[in-house]
Amino acid sequence: EFEAAGISVESGCAFYNWESGAYSRSGTGKDLKNPGFPPDSQQEDDHPVVCVNWADAKAYVAWLSNSEQTGEEYRLPSEAEWEYAARAGSDGAAYWSQVSDACEHANVADLATKDKYGKIKVVDELRAWCFDRFPTTAPVGSFPANDFGLHDMLGNVYEWVEDCWHPSYGGAPSDGTAWTDGSDCRQRVVRGGSWITDPENVRFANRGKLDHRYFANGIRVAKSLDADRAEAGK
Repeated sequence: EFEAAGISVESGCAFYNWESGAYSRSGTGKDLKNPGFPPDSQQEDDHPVVCVNWADAKAYVAWLSNSEQTGEEYRLPSEAEWEYAARAGSDGAAYWSQVSDACEHANVADLATKDKYGKIKVVDELRAWCFDRFPTTAPVGSFPANDFGLHDMLGNVYEWVEDCWHPSYGGAPSDGTAWTDGSDCRQRVVRGGSWITDPENVRFANRGKLDHRYFANGIRVAKSLDADRAEAGK
């Protein structure tokens, strides 16, 4: 849909070379169609988009909101909205209680990832072994939905949110809106973990910060509802 939206995503996507384990921040020649995955793990139309930065994500939701396309208002979720949606009423650390069960619920760094990316230190030293079948991204909806009916809130790809990076929640808005002041906003927040995240770190509370395109970064789209429609949907 990025092509349909007329959004030109520049080449250059940080990635790990699956053969050597070397990391490239510039990712020359890599992009959302060719993120540097192994030949038998290529992106398909039913996989989440990767290699998009925060500005790319913002451009996409702006296009999606255009009245000629949907007539609805789409946007990136705030960090608070993201965690509320991910937890879906859970007060646990993740959808699973034992880290070894992570692969039943989410696409995480697992034995399939180790088979392809074992030369990367963070993958080679994984502390929880399980098998989710996917060495890189998985088709959307491959794992059970949470209690809100949402798939892949944990694992698969990191998801950009609206908020600027702050090291803690001290001073964050109390109404759940995005926190976009008190920081230079060069780094934005990503949530959810990804296919290359150690299962121990794929948790509701885990937060990350980035300022560039990465081969495990994607998008979670939110849709605004007016008060009457939101009340009717309760």
